[in-house]
Amino acid sequence: MVFALLFTHVRAASAQPKSEASASSQIKDRLTIARVLIAAGDWNDAIRFLEPATRADPSNPEPWFLLGLAHRGAGNEQAAAEAFRHAIELRPALPRPYLELGRSLTALHDYDAAKQAFDQGLALSDNRTVRRNIRTYLQEIDDNRTWNFRIGSHLQPDTNPATASHQKIVVINGVPFVVGGPAQEGGGFGLGLDAALRYAPHLNGTTRWITETGYAGTHFFHTCCSDETWAATTGPAFKWTNLTVAPRVYVRYRLYDGSGYSTEEGAGAAVSDAQPTYLLGAGAEGGVSHLLQLHISGPVVRGFVSADHTIIRSLQAGATIGGERDRYPIPSQSFTAWTLELRSSVLGPWNLPLAAWATFLHRAYDGPTLTSVGNRVDRLVAIGVSVDLDFIALWGVSPTVGIDYETQSSNDPLGRFNRVQVLMGAEKVF
Repeated sequence: MVFALLFTHVRAASAQPKSEASASSQIKDRLTIARVLIAAGDWNDAIRFLEPATRADPSNPEPWFLLGLAHRGAGNEQAAAEAFRHAIELRPALPRPYLELGRSLTALHDYDAAKQAFDQGLALSDNRTVRRNIRTYLQEIDDNRTWNFRIGSHLQPDTNPATASHQKIVVINGVPFVVGGPAQEGGGFGLGLDAALRYAPHLNGTTRWITETGYAGTHFFHTCCSDETWAATTGPAFKWTNLTVAPRVYVRYRLYDGSGYSTEEGAGAAVSDAQPTYLLGAGAEGGVSHLLQLHISGPVVRGFVSADHTIIRSLQAGATIGGERDRYPIPSQSFTAWTLELRSSVLGPWNLPLAAWATFLHRAYDGPTLTSVGNRVDRLVAIGVSVDLDFIALWGVSPTVGIDYETQSSNDPLGRFNRVQVLMGAEKVF
């Protein structure tokens, strides 16, 4: 009844002689009524009020923006996208229309154009809520685009680089042993680079083929422990409603400090169930690993189960349990390992996105090393926290700063260390 009276009021006003002031007042009335109708979900009546307003004041972006919202509510994302484009043309410095245009293009499966709209909105926005929403949609876009290139870099001041990459081979009585150097006595400063190229065409509505190649490396200056990994995976992904099954084959090559290396080839599969408030996952892989320059190979099997839950909108928590079995002819290098990872993300002080994690590792070897007392056993604990400085934006990228503490106990003196790492990085997806 109220909406009918408002509609009658606007019609009566439009029948009166128009001065410039009265025309402007009439447009304001239409926009006010349209906002009320949109809030009430009365999409078609809102469209009836807004379409004359776009013709009466074609240089005003607000009627076009509201018209886009009304078309989306009515289920016409194509018309909504066109309305948002008009709003952007009239006032290209506003970030919100880019967000809404990206949402419409995502619904239309035009992922490349949607990513472009989201990137433009992210570069313009200084509102953290808008930026968080854009980043959420960008993650969805990145999962659905056919081509995806990601690159990231980080700086890593480290009190004790401990990746033990000074590995060498010692043969005693005909038995080879692989020996790592002690943890670095003193601090180091590292630079890291991560890059990945993903090609994932849709074969049909429920199946796509995913091929990804990637590189990750960290180099420390004036210390040991540079570490580089190249990897490639390929395989189909089948999706039924919220369930995704993805078998794959893979190859990995790891270079330790520019000299020692290992390679691995294998196959695996992952299953995930994505619901509005939780994500469940499980996976396993198995392959053959070739250890350093020894030309010694052994089977490797890994598996994991994971769960992530949105407790409230700004708080998520998750956990992953993983297991690994590496079996080589050298008992000092064969091991069984179990890991538990706990993670969470929340809006911290000043509404900054904050992430925290803890990792626990138990690794038991089949035989002793040259310096262990009995069969070697390692236990590692790592805790860390990072914050996304989303009030800083350079080309749509915000830096991340974090700190991580690790401690490992072992019955092998070469396997004991404590370290504090400061992680400063940024990442961009193209």
